[in-house]
Amino acid sequence: MQLDLLFSFQRPGLKMWQEGYISTFLYQSHPFLLVLSFVGIYQAVRKKDFRVLIPLWFFILVVALSIKRIRYIIPLLPLFSILSAYGLSFLKRREIRRYLVLLTVTSSLVLLYIAYIPFLKDTSMVNLKRAGEFLNSTGADSCDGSQASWLQYRRPQPHGR
Repeated sequence: MQLDLLFSFQRPGLKMWQEGYISTFLYQSHPFLLVLSFVGIYQAVRKKDFRVLIPLWFFILVVALSIKRIRYIIPLLPLFSILSAYGLSFLKRREIRRYLVLLTVTSSLVLLYIAYIPFLKDTSMVNLKRAGEFLNSTGADSCDGSQASWLQYRRPQPHGR
């Protein structure tokens, strides 16, 4: 039963599923994180501070091995935060730092309302909610998914039989 579901539904679906560096970094962090990390790398190379290359080594390894699954890329986000902090440390003027914070908060809110909230309305828990609404609309008292067909309804029996 489970193998039939795997080969008929999940396997073809996984072939269409794509994860990548751009989608992971844009949906899991702020774009400024990536920009400031490049600034940090540039500043480190310019000042010949090669300690910054330690966190960069893991990213080079992931790219060299063409690892694009999100579960392997997510651990790189703290490393990019370190590189971003290094890049941010070169901003000396208070006005620039304030402007950058304001811009970060504003752009985060814009991304939230334009990209993330509409995306979440069509995925994950919404699908479970719709499945529950469908099951409730059938009028069945309960459902049992352990039989030969993957979903079988048990209709309530009239009393006295």
